[in-house]
Amino acid sequence: MSDRYDVEQSLMSCWGIIDDIKLLSENVLDGKMDTDDIANYLIGLHSVYGLKFQSCFDQFSELQKRQWEERAEIIKGKSTKSRA
Repeated sequence: MSDRYDVEQSLMSCWGIIDDIKLLSENVLDGKMDTDDIANYLIGLHSVYGLKFQSCFDQFSELQKRQWEERAEIIKGKSTKSRA
């Protein structure tokens, strides 16, 4: 079960793509990679960050759902108290 801290950590890990793109661009500009290497690197980034972003979204969705359920319980509790 994810909490707000888990979602924040997941979001922060997604920022790693910035460093990965910088590393790729440096190697391309230095002539250290041919087109096959670049394509493989990009396919790998696509796969890894697809998983990271999906995980992040899933954690966020779970947190939102739990918060809505908690709010509904609070509202339900208030409405039953006001009837008494």
